[in-house]
Amino acid sequence: REGEWVEVLDAVNMRSGASSSDPVIKVQLEGKRLRVASREGGWFEVIDPKTEGTGWVYERYVKPIEAETKQADLVEKR
Repeated sequence: REGEWVEVLDAVNMRSGASSSDPVIKVQLEGKRLRVASREGGWFEVIDPKTEGTGWVYERYVKPIEAETKQADLVEKR
């Protein structure tokens, strides 16, 4: 699933593992776009494109977006 991205719908805890009992690494805010590394159950392992930091977010708080949209956004912000 290379090139798969999600956008945060509502502030979400990014965790160290695919469970609500895993420690929170960071809070990702609404509108943040993250690259998907893998999936496990209802969880997405994501990569923050700015920091390259990884973590897990629950699917309820994100929506899939097109990779082309994300690439255009990156170019515009440079």
